[in-house]
Amino acid sequence: MAETYRVDVTHSVLCPNGPGNRKTFPATITIGALKEKIHLFFGTDPQFQKLELRVDGNTTVEMNDDNATLATYNPADYQELHVIDTDPSNQIGNLQDISKVEKYVMSEEAYSQRENTYRKHKEEETRQKQQAEEPFPDHIKVGDKVIVPGTEGAESRNGTVAYVGAVDGSKGFWIGLIFDGPNGKNDGSVKGKRYFTCEPNHGGFVKPNKVVLQQ
Repeated sequence: MAETYRVDVTHSVLCPNGPGNRKTFPATITIGALKEKIHLFFGTDPQFQKLELRVDGNTTVEMNDDNATLATYNPADYQELHVIDTDPSNQIGNLQDISKVEKYVMSEEAYSQRENTYRKHKEEETRQKQQAEEPFPDHIKVGDKVIVPGTEGAESRNGTVAYVGAVDGSKGFWIGLIFDGPNGKNDGSVKGKRYFTCEPNHGGFVKPNKVVLQQ
């Protein structure tokens, strides 16, 4: 299997009859992630993208599974990957001369910082699914005294539970701890969001299976 695939990407509105934009993608990229890349190229939101791999003049393969990888479809080099824009509110098609339209390409960094994007929606959907599969640690309560055993020669740490629940951007459930000494990593906040308050370097978050309740 190839490590990368080179395809000619065409768009039903912007370049319906080619020539396509020649792009290289890793074989392991999922169709969902590929749609995010195409969003940066053409501006079509992933939810309004229908992807087709045009094998020859008469044969097309619909790429409908967002969880499948590009390798699943195994395109030949320079094969046409056609994007059908299904957005009913799209006004691009009303333009008479798209060659005069200045194209805006959004950077990965700018896209990652935007709220309410397809990527953020998928991340939240995945997080909620994982939480549904992972039982809530209801045996651990705020105020409980716990021990975090040391690993690889590190000393165990004693602390008090200050938070039990989800943490934005992280999978599953977490235990927020106020450690007895300055052997934590934060003050109860993560990426600007506060979950509890403590002195700097006295706070930390660990998975439920990494704490032991003190008797």
